[in-house]
Amino acid sequence: MTRDDPTLLGRGLQGSSPPHRDDHKRVLVPLEAWEYNSPLLKIEGKRTDLGLLAEALLYYDQVFVDIQSEHQLEDLLRWAIERDHINSLLTLIHEGVLKFHYHAFLTTAVSTEGVFRLLHIEDTAQARGASFPEKIIYRADYSCLHARKQRALIQEIERNYVEAKVDNYELPIEDARRALGDPEYCSQLLQTFIDDLYRGLHLGKPPQVSCEIEQVSPETYTIKWNTDFTQITNMTSGKLDFRPDIPIIGEAHTNRCIMTAIRNGLDLSLGDVMATLAGNKLVEASEHSGRVREIIQELKIEVEFPDVRGLVNSGDMYLDTVLEIRAKSSKFRGWLQQEGDKDRNALSAYHNEVAQASGVAKQGVATLKLFGILSSTGAAAARVVDPTGAVSTALTATTGVTNFLGFIGDRLVKDWKPVVFGDWVKKRLDS
Repeated sequence: MTRDDPTLLGRGLQGSSPPHRDDHKRVLVPLEAWEYNSPLLKIEGKRTDLGLLAEALLYYDQVFVDIQSEHQLEDLLRWAIERDHINSLLTLIHEGVLKFHYHAFLTTAVSTEGVFRLLHIEDTAQARGASFPEKIIYRADYSCLHARKQRALIQEIERNYVEAKVDNYELPIEDARRALGDPEYCSQLLQTFIDDLYRGLHLGKPPQVSCEIEQVSPETYTIKWNTDFTQITNMTSGKLDFRPDIPIIGEAHTNRCIMTAIRNGLDLSLGDVMATLAGNKLVEASEHSGRVREIIQELKIEVEFPDVRGLVNSGDMYLDTVLEIRAKSSKFRGWLQQEGDKDRNALSAYHNEVAQASGVAKQGVATLKLFGILSSTGAAAARVVDPTGAVSTALTATTGVTNFLGFIGDRLVKDWKPVVFGDWVKKRLDS
């Protein structure tokens, strides 16, 4: 395979045929809970959004869980062990239903003399390849398992992981730099987080975020938000460490996930905040292509179906129940994969049918949020706080015009039409 080959690369996948771009059988799910992906879980002291994985297992034949630390692997392992279902986890991995994805580079904002640079960092282990075993598999704690089960699990993971290398990931970085130089976009980047935080913590109406962009030099500009980041940290009792580089990294990570999905023909299932950013980015790209009214659809309906994500994350639903529901929902997965236009009545009927067949209908009514592109056509931040509490962050500007939006828009119109699960709202669509 060449470096530009879009096929997923990794042990256990080499030699596989390229994916069908719009079959909706496979999905990318980042599990890490951090400020821009499932921040409410991080406030609760959780590191991993296992509920996202559980939902994805219901809707997709194959789930690529993006794991960036050994702790997320350990949390997944503990979830399977709680009701003695380690064998079920082994079967999911062995049969290729569950695969592990790893970005073999760090995407971050690095501060040099108070000026941020967005960049990818690849360390020595990552550069020489096969870093997922060294960084994740062999660092995880398997002491809760018998030695024989430990060996079996490690062997299965070794055969079923995928590494994304840093090659060809410059476009997402360039676009992040471009977006961060737009005051309207930059305001929305922070507003998305504030809205989610206030809604999740029941804090009432969130404050309106605004920002100003000041050109300092031809290569550097300053982003000045009207928000005191220290107050965000304090209102969560320090459980969120909200620094000025966090929104910058959130933008870059969202672009990285989109690029990974594009290159591998995957749908996206993202945590709160990042799902909104990704949905908005896809709308922006479709607007860029001039095809927005043909591409964007939105479904939001109530179904007699449990809140699987919430129940898993609260410890009230385990792997055995998720797999029981999955076994009954193959017909729905087939419908999701085949239908270009998602009919509300059919969507509701399928969920209600699966709930009844699985015996979970009495666990509550959930709001299903299925939003998607469905058409067929770094170091510590330098901070300057003024008397109003505003935060200023200097950032190096990109040179030239990014092609990332055009790259996305071209794939949306042609061979990549992902479904995006999550709660996102694009406030402005062309009339």
